[in-house]
Amino acid sequence: MSMNRTKGIFVIATILVGLALALAFQGRTPPPPVAPAPPAPHNPIVENTSVSLKSKVSHPYIPAGRAQDVFIQIDIHGKKGKTKTRLPLNVGLVIDRSGSMSGRKLTHAKAAARQLVSSMHDGDRIAIITYGSDVSVLVPSRRLDDSSRREILGAIERIVDRGGTYLSGGLQQATRSIASTLENQQLSRVILISDGQANEGITHKVGLSRLARQATRRGIAVTTMGVGLDFNEDVMTAIAEHGNGHYYYIKDAASLAGIFTRELSKLVATVARRPTLTITLDPNVELLALYGYEYQTRGRVLELRLPAVFAKQRRRVTLKLRVAAGGATKRSLARTELAYDDVDDSRGRRLLSLIEVSATRDEALIQRSLASAVLARGQQVELAKTAQTALNDYRRGDVAAAQAQLRRQLSDAIHANKRLRSRRLRRTIRKMRRVLKSTAARPSSAAGRAAIKGGKAEAYELAK
Repeated sequence: MSMNRTKGIFVIATILVGLALALAFQGRTPPPPVAPAPPAPHNPIVENTSVSLKSKVSHPYIPAGRAQDVFIQIDIHGKKGKTKTRLPLNVGLVIDRSGSMSGRKLTHAKAAARQLVSSMHDGDRIAIITYGSDVSVLVPSRRLDDSSRREILGAIERIVDRGGTYLSGGLQQATRSIASTLENQQLSRVILISDGQANEGITHKVGLSRLARQATRRGIAVTTMGVGLDFNEDVMTAIAEHGNGHYYYIKDAASLAGIFTRELSKLVATVARRPTLTITLDPNVELLALYGYEYQTRGRVLELRLPAVFAKQRRRVTLKLRVAAGGATKRSLARTELAYDDVDDSRGRRLLSLIEVSATRDEALIQRSLASAVLARGQQVELAKTAQTALNDYRRGDVAAAQAQLRRQLSDAIHANKRLRSRRLRRTIRKMRRVLKSTAARPSSAAGRAAIKGGKAEAYELAK
């Protein structure tokens, strides 16, 4: 067969195959071009020498064309290592000496107070206030040295129990005592100890929270320590929350000294004072929840006055937002600003960050990009919130409602963690299972009251 004939047959065959393909696809719409992936959202860490600010979103990619609920996790980190400067302390110690504190409680409170005074440095200041039905200034604000320390330790030994629980009077007097010697370059804190219900002076949560806020406006934080089973944990927590301090549940007074040591170690490791976190929400988002912190709103602006930030500490603020439906594009959710005073140079600092997501029609990309750690954190704070509500029902005697709420939220968390595989969430589930188990006791019994206080303390810590 000649070469020309072979070429002719090949050309005819090629033409026939082309015609066949053309007929096969005639009338069909060509496939649409693949849309390019939307740009990845950018949520960087912003930092300086003492503090960093980092925001994370549970859904970096959200579906275009429909609303989506997301969790936002805002982490504030105190940098590792010691500060160059140890600011002097200005402490007001407020000790409940009511009749219910008699015996072991008062003995351990006095021992903890002695340890605190012995651990503070020369040049620090301390005032000691005691209260029962009245308020006594046991030690007016004194600057510590060898001589004053001996006198203060002797005064602590002379504390005796008597009277009711004039908690508000003790708090007000401690604030006045610290304020009378207030200096800008100080770390000022009231430490309030009580084992009972406020029953004289201002006794309700709103009024006592107002006193704590007044202290913070003067640069004084308020930490509370509830001892035993008879104090009102909601009141003590509220005072600490509004006072930008910490709340401790102390089941056994023998633990007081260790808690004092922990609080003092935090104070001396402070890297940022008076931090304020401002979150400005975009018009396309709705706030569903902000967990664990008191905040004020001005339109779409949320303002959180936070406790001081310590070295090696992580403070975490978690929000739940609903993002409105929109097109396939990058979307801004919020702008965050952290303002604080740097301990090392006393200068005001600001860290700014933008929180973004990208909307897409690519469902696989949405699922692939989910932030498991943030979703697990969302489950943790939802468990904490449910525990607080359920334990309030339990206290009122509605045990069935309390247990039903806890079981329902636990079931949701267990189901979610089959996919998330979070060790932290697994530990939280175990803790909340113990809280649920503890509600088998009668609410008015000692075991029941311990369940309420222990469970709420767990929830308080979880939400931070």
